[in-house]
Amino acid sequence: MRVLLLGEFSSLHRYLKEGLQELGGIEVELYANGDGWKKITGADGVLYNSGSNFINRVYNYFIDAYKKANTFQEYDVVQIVNPTIYPDFINETILRLIAKKNKSLSVVAAGYSEALVNAYQSGIFDYYVYDYDKYSVNRYTEDSFRNKLIIHNEKWVNKHADIIIPSLYEYTVGYKSEDLHKLHNVIPFPINLSDLKYQENNPKNKVVFFHGINRELAKGTPFIREALEKLQEKYPNDVEVIIDGKMPFKEYVEVMQRANVVVDQCCSYGYGINACIAMAQGKVVVSGARQETLNAFGIEKTPMLCAKPDVGYLYNQFECILQQKKNLTQWGYDSRQYVENLHDHVKVAQQYVDAWKSTGKIV
Repeated sequence: MRVLLLGEFSSLHRYLKEGLQELGGIEVELYANGDGWKKITGADGVLYNSGSNFINRVYNYFIDAYKKANTFQEYDVVQIVNPTIYPDFINETILRLIAKKNKSLSVVAAGYSEALVNAYQSGIFDYYVYDYDKYSVNRYTEDSFRNKLIIHNEKWVNKHADIIIPSLYEYTVGYKSEDLHKLHNVIPFPINLSDLKYQENNPKNKVVFFHGINRELAKGTPFIREALEKLQEKYPNDVEVIIDGKMPFKEYVEVMQRANVVVDQCCSYGYGINACIAMAQGKVVVSGARQETLNAFGIEKTPMLCAKPDVGYLYNQFECILQQKKNLTQWGYDSRQYVENLHDHVKVAQQYVDAWKSTGKIV
């Protein structure tokens, strides 16, 4: 089987590539731009170059990107991470070219998309990211040519994809308006555990709480910051708080290693790769862990504590952790076991292979 992965989202494709390689019998390549400032490694090449000036960008977008895309052919599966992986004005045209030259097109629902905005606007959520971060909602209003282009692009991709694979429960809600025969069950994020050293969660004098800064409104940083500040104020001799972020992925993981508790996000029903990495390291994690998310994964419980955008609620969760300081070692071990069972990159890679084969286009 030949597989081409295009685009990156917080190491999802990097870890999936490594899982597919370990399965054996699969030739896999990854082209991506490192997910911006995260500078994620592992790609075989750059998806497209942005350029340093207008003329350079025009050349890269309209000539170089097409030339490179024209070489993406005779793959059994081409998978894109999000419907929009190229600049808006060339996305559909390039993906049309790629789709014609390969057997099947798979879309991973990850990151911002119209489907996620549709899920939010359905009113089904008690709270959600877009209550606080209006950027993406505004992207999907037809009040400008660019917005109309974005919507058109995504509708074309969703229509012509052979399979859509949600990475979180929320996407299953948003895609109910699409062709359900191509909507797969949720597949968890893959994590390469060999990359992530587990260490016993043994607090010293203070319990270290860490929250990484990245899209502050979307992650609920204002709620988290206030709750952590209240905790540190009440327990100055028992708590250390680190709030930092927007650093390369490798450096971010190293900073996280210092923590006993990682507070991921509080405005979503589910959790991301950041939470998985923390649990793999043996951390206690506070993030989106609603029952709807667990049901989508087919599991009943998680060692994570659920978070929501409420300072008082978050404070109580943090204080609960502090009061169970003596249990953090076992709690951290349970976190590692959870990731090994659900998110191991080889197990997840097999789920992707099975999903692709379910289209009937490959064997």
